Amino acid sequence: MEMTLIYLLIILSVLFILNSIATCIVWNTHFEVKERRIYQTIFIWLVPIIGASMAIYINREDDFAKKQQPQVGNNSNITDSQAISFGSHTGGGR
Repeated sequence: MEMTLIYLLIILSVLFILNSIATCIVWNTHFEVKERRIYQTIFIWLVPIIGASMAIYINREDDFAKKQQPQVGNNSNITDSQAISFGSHTGGGR
């Protein structure tokens, strides 16, 4: 009887830690809509393993995609003359 109680406490502790980590990740991600954080948090706690796994995956995927995008206007791989040439070919902002 005591071993089943210990196993149950271990499982509940792991679920609580996983849900807490997923909740922290969701609330540290900057969304345009605040309700998205609330809905993901509710989903995490209502569907413990699947909800936490999906929230971590989705939010880390968004973070990874943002890091892979090149920064606009801060590309040091071209020279000033190349930038001027490119600007004049595209209309130069006129």
